[in-house]
Parts: sequence; structure tokens; C-alpha cells
Amino acid sequence: GELSDGLTIRRTNSNEWQLRPYFSSSELDPKGKMSIVRSLYRSLLRYSRHPEVFPPDMVEPILSKYELPQHTILNTNKLRDIIRDEFKQDVDEDVEGEGSSERTSQAFSVVRFCSERSAFLQPDSLPETLAAFIYGKPELPGSLVHFHFFEPRYKVMIKEAMEEREKRFLYLYTRPAAAEQQLGSEEGESLIGQCGVVLSVEECLFEDDGRANIRAICGPRIRVTDIVEQRVFEGSPLSELSYETITDTPPTNDEDRKEIAETARHYEYLVHEIYRYIPRVRIETQLGIAPSSSHSENFSLWLAKWLQGNDYSAQGLSLETEKTLVRLKSFGTTLEKIHDTLKAKNEAE
Repeated sequence: GELSDGLTIRRTNSNEWQLRPYFSSSELDPKGKMSIVRSLYRSLLRYSRHPEVFPPDMVEPILSKYELPQHTILNTNKLRDIIRDEFKQDVDEDVEGEGSSERTSQAFSVVRFCSERSAFLQPDSLPETLAAFIYGKPELPGSLVHFHFFEPRYKVMIKEAMEEREKRFLYLYTRPAAAEQQLGSEEGESLIGQCGVVLSVEECLFEDDGRANIRAICGPRIRVTDIVEQRVFEGSPLSELSYETITDTPPTNDEDRKEIAETARHYEYLVHEIYRYIPRVRIETQLGIAPSSSHSENFSLWLAKWLQGNDYSAQGLSLETEKTLVRLKSFGTTLEKIHDTLKAKNEAE
């Protein structure tokens, strides 16, 4: 695939990826190599607008190398500063020898990962219908999940997903009553209006009997619009569903926009302050790099994964709502309480 400035990505016979210019290596002078470096870092800066696409294992090395102050959260803004700093260091390294520097190679690996992860999280298109995995635990965009599929219906679902459905299926969050009442026309209608996410499989290992172990990334939020088909396997239904993707509705007036912005900035400040009191706890290592509060919808979903992780009902509402302010306020009391408790304990000591 193409990056920019005369770059292509090609898979080698050993199934590894290589970065190659359109032109031959004999024509590649230092200026051309520097163009490659710039192209890579420009790509990283573009991806930094959506930090959820960056490799989770980047967080620990960044925290170790840059020794961020304990009250500083690793978010979009800090990530962009780090990318610019890495580019400056790369410029100072030798780019005149064969191949790219180690730093440039690492940058390319990150660009490749971000490109693949971005295709999962912000796909250009999706199948009109997908089979659904029904579960009582909500998941939010950007979460990494692991499953062992052993039920006959889900063995069929994952096989078809890998072979025919772009490695995708729906992860549908339903409250217990809806999950138990899928079958039949009246009961089946209980799935309509339910919310979930599109799951994209990153890795799938099949066993001889069709069981499968998968690792998948949670992509766009969706709402079920219709039940297209239901097939029954040993008494349990597998539902093929049509759906619509959902995002938060933009505020319609300046007052709401201002309240959302101020609330998100305040919560970002509280997270910074919480780090001041518990420096050994870095939630970025669990949840990934934080979006900036200026991207209020993504920031609110990131906070929901942390603050509502064990409250399925509350996280289900964060999944379903299309109002950023409603989501932010749903866990505001919890965040304030964590901050005030830690602050009081610190002052007492």
C-alpha cells in the first residue's frame, strides 16, 4: 500500500513487511532518505489525533524514556510532542548508510500498526449485515478482547467471519432479558435497538473441532436496526443483523458546547491531579494513550472504560448514549470522589 512521498509497503516472501521507495536504491540519495523519514513522522502525527490506534506496548517505553512528571497523563498532546522530539533525534542520526536508522525502522513499525488498527477502528466501509455474538458485558471502542468460542452457533459465526465477512462480527451488549429472548418473532424483536460494537479479529487460532481462540479489537459503536435471519444450532440461535453506526450528536448551541468543553477539561485536570497522589498507577498502560479533552467524545469513552469498568449497567449506558455530556456526567461524581479522597489522604500524611 502507499504511504506518501514515494513510499510503498510490500510483504516479503517471509511474510514480513518492508519499506521501499518507488525508486531504486541506487537512486536514493541522502535527501531522498530524509524525505522518507519526514513522511513517516508526518504519518505518525496524523495518527496521533486518534491515539487509540497506537500499539499498547508503546506506553511503558515512553513513560520510562521520557520520565513524565507524575501529574502528567500521556495523552494526544504529549504524544505529538514526543513524535516531534523523536523526529529531531532521527534527523541527527546517520541516514546516509544502507537502510534506515533503527529509530526510523521503529517509526515504520508503528506506522504499519497504526494503519492496520485504524482500519479496524475507523473503517471506510462495513458489511451491511453481520452475525452477532450476544454477551452481557458491554465493551467500548478501542478495547482489546479475547474469546474462546465453543458453542456450535459461534463456531459457525467465527468460521464465516474469517472466510467471508472481512474478519468481522458484531459484539452485542444485551441485558439478560433480551439475551435470553432472541428466538421467535416477538422475542427476537427485543434485539432491535440494542447496542454494541463491530469486532475485528486480529488473531484467530482454530482447533480441530472448530473451536476458536480469538483476539479482537472493538471498533465503531452500532445499534441494531433489524433481524435479517436467525439460524438455530442445537437449540441456540445465531442472529444475522442489520445495524447503523452511532456517534455522539454534536451540541446544537454555544451553551452546550461550552459546558461539554469545560467539563472535559476539568475531568482531564482531575486525572492529572490523581496522578500526583498515585504516581505508580498509570492507567494508560491498561487503557492506551488518552485522547485529549478537546476530543470530548473519545475522551469520555476512554474515561468510561476506566471508571465504569466493573459497572456493566453504567458502562452500557455510556455505550448507548449519543450525548457526550450525559456520558461525562455519569461518572463525574466518581472521579471527583477519587480525587478528593486521595487529596485528603495525602494532606493527612
